[in-house]
Amino acid sequence: HKWFEDIKWFEEVPTRESLVGTAPMDEAGRLGNDRLAQIADSCINALQSKDIQQLLTKPDGNVKVYCEQEFALRVEKGTRFADVEMKEPTDIRGSIDRLVVHTGEDGSPIRAEGIDWKTDSFDPSDREEKEDYYAPQLASYRQAAALLLGIAVESVTAQLVFVKTAEVV
Repeated sequence: HKWFEDIKWFEEVPTRESLVGTAPMDEAGRLGNDRLAQIADSCINALQSKDIQQLLTKPDGNVKVYCEQEFALRVEKGTRFADVEMKEPTDIRGSIDRLVVHTGEDGSPIRAEGIDWKTDSFDPSDREEKEDYYAPQLASYRQAAALLLGIAVESVTAQLVFVKTAEVV
């Protein structure tokens, strides 16, 4: 996950050695060399995907990228995030893995794209179930980004990236 956080804009697919060399020491020690190499290979495989490369390529125009953008918001009773309805006023805290903000000439936000990296494993036949499971999380990211940026929630998209299968959803 951290390796994806470190990418501001895609330039090239890294080597296994460069990834392993930048792994957090505590995590590298906990995982061991063989498992760390497997995870690096999974990251490299994902970064070889044209869809993921496109997602990480700097678009034309005025754009800013924020990694691990934290947020806190209060939502009112009845607010819906996908199929989840808040039963009472609720404080929500989170962190958007990658937030790409498109701005006008004056620097004011026009639209945004939230990206959430998912590194869990699952059977490909369960992908739709996984998408449904994460839908409320993505909906909360859209709401949070809209509030943070002062734009309509319709101007914010959110995507999942399943790293192990190199899929953008």
